[in-house]
Amino acid sequence: MKFGKYLLQSQIPEWSGDLVTNLQRNGVFNDEEFPSALDCELNKANECFVHQENIFRELSEKYPNLLSSELLSDLSETKNKINNLLSFADLNIKACNKILKKYDKKLKRNIRDDYLNTKVNTLPLASSSTLINILGSIEQWIHEINEVEHQVVDNENVTHNSSDLFDAIRNDDESAFRELIIRETNGAFSDNRIINQANPIVRKTLKSMLYKACCHPAFECIKLLLESGANIHDEEDINERSLIHKLVIHGGILPKGNVTTPPISSSISSSVSSPILIPDDPRIIACILDHHPSDSQALSLDVYGKSPLHYAAIKGLVQITQTLLEFLKRTGQFSLEAGFNDRVWFDGDGYSPLFYATLKNNVQLVDCIIRIGQITGERLDAVSNVPNSTTAQTLLAMSCKLGYDSMVDLLLNHGANPDVQDKDGETPLHQASRCGSSECCLLLIDKDANKEIREKYNGWTPLFLAVIEGHKETVTVLRESAANINIVDNSGWTPHMHAVFHGHFKMIDILRPPRETILSSFSADHNIMVSSQDNIAERKYLQDQSLIFVTLGTTDARINIAPIELYNTIKTPVSIVIWAKNATGEKVTIDLPVRDSSTIDDNFTIDPMMFYAHDINNVRLMFDIISTYDAQLIGRAIAMLSSVKTYFGPNYSSLMGSVTIPIIGVSEMDDIGQIRFESSVVKPFNHRNLADRNRFTSWESSNTKLIGHRGMGANDKTLRLQVGENTVESFRAAALIGAEYIEFDCQLTKDLKPVIYHDWNVTETGCDIPIHSINSDQFIKLKKKERDNSVINFREENSMTPPNSEGDIDSTPNSSSFRRLQRSSSMSSLNKIKYRRTDENNQGKMKGNGIGTIQSREIPTELGFNIEVKYPVINEAEDSKLPAYCTELNTFCDKILKCVYNYAQPGRKIIFSSFHPEICLMLRYKQSSYPVFFLTDCGVSFMADARCNSIQAAIRFAKIAGLSGLVTNSDPIVEAPGLVKVIKNAGLLLFTYGRKNNDPENVKLQTRAGVNAVIADLAELKRQNRGREPSIWTLDLFVDYSL
Repeated sequence: MKFGKYLLQSQIPEWSGDLVTNLQRNGVFNDEEFPSALDCELNKANECFVHQENIFRELSEKYPNLLSSELLSDLSETKNKINNLLSFADLNIKACNKILKKYDKKLKRNIRDDYLNTKVNTLPLASSSTLINILGSIEQWIHEINEVEHQVVDNENVTHNSSDLFDAIRNDDESAFRELIIRETNGAFSDNRIINQANPIVRKTLKSMLYKACCHPAFECIKLLLESGANIHDEEDINERSLIHKLVIHGGILPKGNVTTPPISSSISSSVSSPILIPDDPRIIACILDHHPSDSQALSLDVYGKSPLHYAAIKGLVQITQTLLEFLKRTGQFSLEAGFNDRVWFDGDGYSPLFYATLKNNVQLVDCIIRIGQITGERLDAVSNVPNSTTAQTLLAMSCKLGYDSMVDLLLNHGANPDVQDKDGETPLHQASRCGSSECCLLLIDKDANKEIREKYNGWTPLFLAVIEGHKETVTVLRESAANINIVDNSGWTPHMHAVFHGHFKMIDILRPPRETILSSFSADHNIMVSSQDNIAERKYLQDQSLIFVTLGTTDARINIAPIELYNTIKTPVSIVIWAKNATGEKVTIDLPVRDSSTIDDNFTIDPMMFYAHDINNVRLMFDIISTYDAQLIGRAIAMLSSVKTYFGPNYSSLMGSVTIPIIGVSEMDDIGQIRFESSVVKPFNHRNLADRNRFTSWESSNTKLIGHRGMGANDKTLRLQVGENTVESFRAAALIGAEYIEFDCQLTKDLKPVIYHDWNVTETGCDIPIHSINSDQFIKLKKKERDNSVINFREENSMTPPNSEGDIDSTPNSSSFRRLQRSSSMSSLNKIKYRRTDENNQGKMKGNGIGTIQSREIPTELGFNIEVKYPVINEAEDSKLPAYCTELNTFCDKILKCVYNYAQPGRKIIFSSFHPEICLMLRYKQSSYPVFFLTDCGVSFMADARCNSIQAAIRFAKIAGLSGLVTNSDPIVEAPGLVKVIKNAGLLLFTYGRKNNDPENVKLQTRAGVNAVIADLAELKRQNRGREPSIWTLDLFVDYSL
């Protein structure tokens, strides 16, 4: 996951404005501005941290003297806030680290370590020892309170023995109550006033009576006590909350037990959960406000700067809020002119009551506040989470960000401006587009929101954000409202180009700009070179150790669950430490929770971790759950690497990548959660020629090369005579017409022999038999029989897929399953799937019966091999009805590599490629003689593996794996040729494949864009090029660079 998105998901809402921001995004990544800008950001975060830390230090000094059962909830609330502050500090330290790392990389500097040591690590922000000590003390105090709860005298105990007093309160008998007050205060009560209010016993007695009267309620008794001088401010309350604070928090009536305050959450996450229902009864509060002495502040602030009105908004209490607001207006404590933008209404976190009400998505409450406070139009836009700042996040912007469509409707109807921009230049429409709220977008557009406003840093309009996040419905709404699709951002990208890059092909058609715009989006420099100097270190291969990859979560994009699930036994912030016993490699610590690993940023949450081991049979994968701030071990999960996956016998392994194991708690030795992860092991490959061939890992030509797809091309269902795909005749014919490489598919038979065959199943027997279920002799006999017969049914009415009624895959031409099957099966086999039991006809024939092999001497040495190593990902196996297991990955790759190193002529250039990411990893780390490319559909057809669904994900995987380049479907490159430069700037070569490569115009376009090689059906490409001069058939002459 990109750190910016992680920061958005992990931030503490109260302090989001004080986080260190992305300076690269702000445009200050230069030597002149960067140091001072980072200093400013760091000081901002540190000041916030120090302010909050001082509050908690003061509270911790008060707690030991006031320990009672009433403090349990206060201690829990303080504990939660301290944990939030520690998370805030951790986020800022990580942000500084990331920013400095990017600065060093971008400007080729080396200042990160010095800056961290001199300016970051010396700040209180970087030292959590004080807060950790306070947390330890709080845990101890909670334990002590639970142990000695019955030994502590509660406030109410002063009057527990007086049954007459309780009867008077319960019956609300003022006269009887008056007599009891005189008796309980030993005559301190005279003429309806307390004579000796300074006496602590008297004060405590009156407070206890007042609290008890508020539990029943007894209005006449409350009036008498207030008129007598009873104080609603509790001097002993650790949080400095008054009686009104506590009444509001409890819904207007105190509980009949001890008056404790439940933990209070004001965060966004709590707003969407199911709240505990509490009453909304303002009668007691109204009674107190009406009879409270006018010379005393009724609505005071607690230690967090919150008034009772703040808590009424947080709790969503409409009637109590109305009562408090009307009282404030009546007594002149609420200014209609300033409204809630008056600094007095911002609590310690910078939030006003109206902001809390909006945050909680309480439409009725917000309407009540707006109506009573007469807050409309510009005054409504001025309400934000930063005092006296109109560029901060407005109520409308926040509602759009959270997708609160009903709230957006209310605010717009009260005159909120839909075009107010925040400090980043974003409008509410930007926020709604980013979160994918089509309803909010429609409401804003109906109020004539400007759809073409650009944010400050990338020049993105709302349409860009909707496209990048993949919100097709929102994109459709914006497009139908005439949002400009031809607009370009600061990088020169159109929304269409972003859609292609992120693999969002379902929205391509509605975003496609005119062809002229597409052609102008890239330069005609076809000589862009990819430097190989940065990849020299990556070319090392395994020799005496195995390489272990561990990925937290799953790469299966269909699984939408968190990688780690902890049950409700853990209440403190925790992290996970991943390491390998009996292996080398750095321990990796990740703060929890970790969100769904298959849905973010084109499906990458966490990069794989790497460990090395001499003997994998002794390796244990260790997953430690620890307390984030004191590293105390809470639980552990252990996986035996050699046996963690289901066993399918020797030389076979499961196609299912992820496994789930329980986490065992150290205290009770019971499961406290579970963890899902994937692992793969790359074992070293040994061969006598391994060290001798190190000449073809770099690309030596700047010109676009031509690669023959299965030789002259895949066979199709036309009636014309064709050269058989993957035959010696096809390979030689490709060389004759200018191909520099030929592409073919390699698989293993049951006896582990490499064969050149494209389809997953052999269908010549009349049944689907997986290629790994027959031996090589059987395969050769079947292929010879097929070549001898050389007959294929090509009738137009024949279906290319099995009927859906038989439970097979979707045969809709545009379905993902159809496109996957079309890619994985030859035209002949697709055609035969349904009709393999019908009589053959002689309408179409193939010539050529020489089965192509890697060791064949009949193929010219100067013709390079692009060997596609075919190994099914899980949904390909499901589509083709393959078993859920296949040949073990190391065995699979070793057999193919052995064949190549045994028989390939030393002068032949060879390239490996595969659609299976783990195959790419295997081939990359087992040898360094030949380049390895990642084949990807880029999202044209959906794949279960998240790494296969976009150019963005493909680039990320190829860089992590140290691959030489990508082989992408030609569709995204033809759609957005400007992406060629993006891929090559990442240090990767780019080949393309697909039916669009059979069109000469598409080949010209890709060559002009700088594609390194084009894989095409040469026979079809030549037919499409019919009419040109024969001498211009070779690719270098075939392409007209003057376009």
